[in-house]
Amino acid sequence: MDAAANIRFRLFAARYNHPVEVVVVRKHDFKMKVLSTTKKFEPLVMTSVDYKIQEFIGE
Repeated sequence: MDAAANIRFRLFAARYNHPVEVVVVRKHDFKMKVLSTTKKFEPLVMTSVDYKIQEFIGE
């Protein structure tokens, strides 16, 4: 993710007071990263969309 996109996502999260989930679709899987939380998240490689974001952010 480039710096300009990162700034946009952080501004959106600050304005609406919600974490932002960024998803990058690839051929057989996708990468998911959560931004703008107090906890740092590394990008996760996922193969199924059957997940709950609360499992990752702890709410």
